[in-house]
Amino acid sequence: KMLSDKGYNLGFKGHIELSEIGKIGPTPVAGNGEFDFSLTGIYPKIFYTFKANLNHAEYLGLSLGNAKGTIIFDSEKDELRLENLIAQQGNTEMKANGSVDMGDSSAINLKVDALNATVSDFAQYFKSYIDRSIPWYPYELSGKLGGNFTVTGKTDLNYLNIVGNLELKLVELWGERFDQIRMRAGLRSNEFFAENVVARKRTGFLTGGIKYNLSTGDIAHSLD
Repeated sequence: KMLSDKGYNLGFKGHIELSEIGKIGPTPVAGNGEFDFSLTGIYPKIFYTFKANLNHAEYLGLSLGNAKGTIIFDSEKDELRLENLIAQQGNTEMKANGSVDMGDSSAINLKVDALNATVSDFAQYFKSYIDRSIPWYPYELSGKLGGNFTVTGKTDLNYLNIVGNLELKLVELWGERFDQIRMRAGLRSNEFFAENVVARKRTGFLTGGIKYNLSTGDIAHSLD
C-alpha cells in the first residue's frame, strides 16, 4: 500500500531480466530470476529494496553465477547498498557487503569473504577477464582457497580494484603440488597481480610475485 501523508510503503514480487535494464551506472549488468521489491520512506529519503535470487548474474565484468541477497538504493544518498549478497560458482560462495555510489564519483567500497572456496571455482568469477586477456590460463589448477577481499576504486572497470589476502592449500597443477600458498593478489588498475607470495612444499618453499597487464599483455615477475 502507499501512504500519502506518512510516506511510501509499497511492495510486490516478480521476475526480472537484468539485460533489459542494461547497466547499473556505467557498468553492464546481466542475469535473471525472482525478486521481492519494496519502496519505503518519506521524500527525499526513499529506499528501493530488492531481495533477489538470480541466475547467471554478471556485474563489474565478473561472472557471479547464482546470486542472492539484498540490494538497497538510497535515493537521498544516490547510493546502492549490498547486504549479505552471496554469489555462487560451483560449491564456492562469495559474500559481499558494502556500497556503490551511483552519482558522479562512481566510487565502490565492498568487503567480500570467500566461503567454501576452491581455486577452480574462483577462476570462474574472473572468466571474462581470463578468456579475453589470458587465454593460456590453466583451468586445471586446483586446490582449496580462503581469504577476504576489498573492492574499491570506481565502477569503471579501468579503475576497479579487487584485492585479497589469500591462503591456498593442497594446490596442484600438472603433477606439481604445494601444501600451502599465501599471497596478496587480485585485480588492480587493469592488472592481475600476486605479491608477497610464499609457496610451501614438503621439501622447501618459494617466494616472489607476478604482474600481468590486461591491456598490453606485459608480464613482470620475481622469484626467490
